[in-house]
Amino acid sequence: MSIDDITSQIEKLHADIRAVMPIAQKQVQDVIDHKLTDPKYIEWILDDLLGFVSHGYGVEEFRKLNSYYATFAAENAEAYQRFLDEALE
Repeated sequence: MSIDDITSQIEKLHADIRAVMPIAQKQVQDVIDHKLTDPKYIEWILDDLLGFVSHGYGVEEFRKLNSYYATFAAENAEAYQRFLDEALE
C-alpha cells in the first residue's frame, strides 16, 4: 500500500466522520433535551465520540454530553473524562 493510498483512506475516513457528526450532535442534544439517564445509551454515544477524537472530531460534543452525564453519574463521567484525556495525549 502506497502513501497515496493511505492518505486517500484517511481522507475518506474523515469525510465519513464529518458526515456522521450531525447525527452524533443530534443524539447528544436529544439526550440532554429529554433528560435521558440510561447509562448504556449515554456511554454508547460517548464511546462513539471517543472513536472520533483521535481524528480531531467530536471533542466538544463529548464534553457536552459527559458534563450532563456527570450530573447523575459522577464516577462514570470521571472515568470518561480520563478516557478523553488519554485520547487527546
